Amino acid sequence: MTAEERRGLLLVALAVVLFSTSPVLIRWAAASLTSYEITAGRLLVAGVIVLGLAVLRKDPLPLAPNCLVLSGTDWRRRYTSGCTSLLYPTRRLHIAWH
Repeated sequence: MTAEERRGLLLVALAVVLFSTSPVLIRWAAASLTSYEITAGRLLVAGVIVLGLAVLRKDPLPLAPNCLVLSGTDWRRRYTSGCTSLLYPTRRLHIAWH
């Protein structure tokens, strides 16, 4: 078995461990946290991991110099998307965790 094959098997084993422990840890956290807190924590952890990997790879940030300047259609599209997200029935999300 080559070093690359061993590395691949190690990565597969790591993925299996991470994916199999996630539901158990979420059930454990659900005893003391709300579904919103669990979701925020998961997003925070994912963001830190992605940012860490981007820093390790020395990827440039995908920000253009004028990224904060939005036209009228951009604001309208983002406002509509935000309102749609707010109106989504979050009770289903809460039920899914229990």
